[in-house]
Amino acid sequence: MIKSLFMMCFVFWSILWTMPALSASISGVIYLDDGTTPIIGDTHINIDIYEHVNPHNPITTTTIDSVDGSYTIQGLVAGEYDLRIGADNYIDEFWASPLSVYYRHQSQVITLTENENRTDINFQLDSGISISGIAYQTNGTTPLNNIGICAYHDSSCGKMWDFCTTSGVDGTYTVQVPDGIFYLAAGGGTYIGEWWAEPSSVRDCADANPIVASEGTPVTGKDFQLEEGVTISGTIFLSDGVTPITGDTTIGIGVVRENPCQSQGATYSMPINDNNGTYELLVEPGTYYLQVGADNYIDEWWHAGSSVYSCSETQLIEVQAGVPVTNHNFQLEPGAIIAGTIYKQGSNTPLTAQNCLGINIITQDPCQYNGEPNFSTSVDSATATYSIHVPDGTYHIMANTCDWFSSEWWAIPLSISTSNCEQAKALSVTVGITYPNINFQIGSDFCWNLFLPAIMKRKQ
Repeated sequence: MIKSLFMMCFVFWSILWTMPALSASISGVIYLDDGTTPIIGDTHINIDIYEHVNPHNPITTTTIDSVDGSYTIQGLVAGEYDLRIGADNYIDEFWASPLSVYYRHQSQVITLTENENRTDINFQLDSGISISGIAYQTNGTTPLNNIGICAYHDSSCGKMWDFCTTSGVDGTYTVQVPDGIFYLAAGGGTYIGEWWAEPSSVRDCADANPIVASEGTPVTGKDFQLEEGVTISGTIFLSDGVTPITGDTTIGIGVVRENPCQSQGATYSMPINDNNGTYELLVEPGTYYLQVGADNYIDEWWHAGSSVYSCSETQLIEVQAGVPVTNHNFQLEPGAIIAGTIYKQGSNTPLTAQNCLGINIITQDPCQYNGEPNFSTSVDSATATYSIHVPDGTYHIMANTCDWFSSEWWAIPLSISTSNCEQAKALSVTVGITYPNINFQIGSDFCWNLFLPAIMKRKQ
């Protein structure tokens, strides 16, 4: 009995000994932009702390002491953190030294060691320029409470939010921003996100209207008309269908309206919850096809019972007003990996800065290719590299380009023009094996080369 108790105590203390110490802390003072006057009496200032490796979801939030403008965040483990402040009456800022900054890319990482107490993490807030309006339902008269409104700096598509707030019970909102050009987005709860535009808000980020914020000139009347949506939800599992995929931030899910094999992009899309593998998409009533895209797994389409690789085998999802769609799950496999680099023709120089480069993988005869790939992925414009997961099979691979470059089929020793499809090389792959160096050597398009000298001559 005594031996058993001893062993229990030993195990208990062993667990405590190996647990990370939760004794580090961060504290500081929130000042006005002069850096010396504490902000007091303001109860609408929050401080969010993020793990540096996960900048999307704060691990904890605290408020400032309205008496002296100070704050303290306790119970932290050793690690790297980012700190952001949200304030109704000031511009949201990220911590940096010697002065806090507006944008995440300008922020500085806070590195904590075990038991360290950082006491110098201060902010200096500007009041900025206000952009205000009202969030309505689609009728344009019924206000919406607790809708998130975010201002995006310089770009409406493909960029993280910069400055955010929420609407009040009367639907009104005010967001503080610095000088510049901004695009506003609103959404939340059961309401589908939209971008501000005139005469009414829009779904497509490309249709958003810019808002110019100038010092000393408040911007008003930026209203939204939001539609209540319906949720499509489910879980992304491993191929066993029972183990959720967690910890993978590269997995995204999207729906398309049109023929899935000819889709030009998702109508609605979002990342999955990497903590538990679940997703929840908010859409308007209608019919959709659902697809998962993943860097580390084979992309799949939804099908009842088990998700499928082929866009032609996916099933249509009907979404009715007020009826949530649940348990639309996926079962993903890692597959084989095909990877390579896109080079400029006749050189070892990667073809970077090309935003429209893509890789299409097909199972059919390349000379009968109809423009509907079995699998596809984009090419990293910064490195001109790609990597895609596919199931067992034999494939032909095409680098699909635009602008002034020709699309080519993969071949050995060099890729060949699509007009020479009969020379395309087939690649047989096996699950679990990586096939690197499936490279392409892309030249300028023949027509561009033909007319470029004449164009340049006319300019002289």
